Amino acid sequence: MNPSKLKDKVIIKALSQTTDSEGTVIDSYSEVFRRFAEVRPVRGREAYINDQFLAEIDFVVSMRFDGDTKNINAKHEIDYKGRRLRLIGEPINVENQDKELRLFCTVYADGR
Repeated sequence: MNPSKLKDKVIIKALSQTTDSEGTVIDSYSEVFRRFAEVRPVRGREAYINDQFLAEIDFVVSMRFDGDTKNINAKHEIDYKGRRLRLIGEPINVENQDKELRLFCTVYADGR
């Protein structure tokens, strides 16, 4: 992993569920930690569904593998420049060397 490529600051957030006074479950994300990473857009597409355009962008996020990042799973999301990147599948420990973690993420252009 080339450290000079880790130029982007990302915030890793974990899903937490709480209940309100009426017993309704509310999902929210809270910050777990911050890291420098390389965030690369790899694909963008647009579909016309139900009389509206749906734009989606896929990203690859690479960061160092450490004690915190090894616990990232599908219940986490990444905040990158105000965008909520959702994980697609489980993170990949590149070549099982415990040096680099690669995450595949997607974001809808409308912010969903």
